[in-house]
Amino acid sequence: VDAAFALGDLYASGSGVEKDESKAAELYSSAALRGHPEAQYNMGIIARHGLAGKDVNYDEAMEWFCRSAESNYAPAQYEIGEMFEKGEGVNTDMAKAIKWYDLAATNGEPRAMCAIGCMYDEGTELKHDPEKAFEFYLKAANLGESYAQLNVAQCYIMGNGVKADPEEALRWYRMSASQGNPLALGRLGIMYHDGIGTEADLKMAFELFEGGADMDDPLSEFMLGKMYEAGEYMDRDPDKAKELYLRAADAIPEAKEAAERL
Repeated sequence: VDAAFALGDLYASGSGVEKDESKAAELYSSAALRGHPEAQYNMGIIARHGLAGKDVNYDEAMEWFCRSAESNYAPAQYEIGEMFEKGEGVNTDMAKAIKWYDLAATNGEPRAMCAIGCMYDEGTELKHDPEKAFEFYLKAANLGESYAQLNVAQCYIMGNGVKADPEEALRWYRMSASQGNPLALGRLGIMYHDGIGTEADLKMAFELFEGGADMDDPLSEFMLGKMYEAGEYMDRDPDKAKELYLRAADAIPEAKEAAERL
């Protein structure tokens, strides 16, 4: 069973063999049918997202995730929670979503910790509790979850559930950005642009905004547009600025206004 799963991983990644997602799915299926929880999880991911040339099938995904979850596999428990939250193949049921997120978090799944943190932060499904939100974000962030790292940084900027500390915010933004999180790239860029928690560095800000804009982050696009419009760090380029403002316009009303102004 483990050999079939391991070989499936090789075909999925193209490590030492030609990449073949269909072959990987066959091997995962073989291992999954013989009770391998991670292979069952992978089959659930394939069905949920329509990978390896297969159609999206939420019922099949839920079946595989439930089989994996029976072995206490935390990532599968998280996926079940998310499917209940989003109403994928089931009626939206936040009580069930929270139950599965809580189980997954107890078993060490950082995405579940982050999800619970968001619920405490927003105060919609769980009673608003900034301190608890920060506690869950921090647990997940310390396990390397990039969006939790982003949220920890935001808490330190806003003083939300923890004493405001721009230097700590900068540290966590850097960790999240180092994993390629586009939202973190834009926010880290602002820290360097405005000199928050560090000395201002327009070159670093420009490079971070560029990286975020390349990943379609609206904040990065907007801030990069502002730098092109003002001629900060590079020659002024109103046409480039307008192009960037237009890309960000759907998400940021101020960007739409700026594009119309140019």
